[in-house]
Amino acid sequence: MWRRILVRVVLPAVVGLPVGFLALGFAVGYGQELPNFLLYLISPGMGVASHIFPNRPKSLAATIGGFLDVSIAVNFIFYFAIFAAIAYLLERRASR
Repeated sequence: MWRRILVRVVLPAVVGLPVGFLALGFAVGYGQELPNFLLYLISPGMGVASHIFPNRPKSLAATIGGFLDVSIAVNFIFYFAIFAAIAYLLERRASR
């Protein structure tokens, strides 16, 4: 049972956070060179954050901080779901 929790929850979370953060960095660095659909496929957090924080009359630091919080959280959830699905499929195949 502990192995199942480790493989299905903890491992995808540990891998999903850095991958989501790196995907955001990649999207920010190469965002001008990539087509929009590929950019939002790599880093869906940027698309969600750009709709939440379009033009706020707050300070620049508050806007960028909120943008990064939302982007990292959405990317983490996106990549966690992908890695959790992969872990589920691999564990299911191994149990057969």
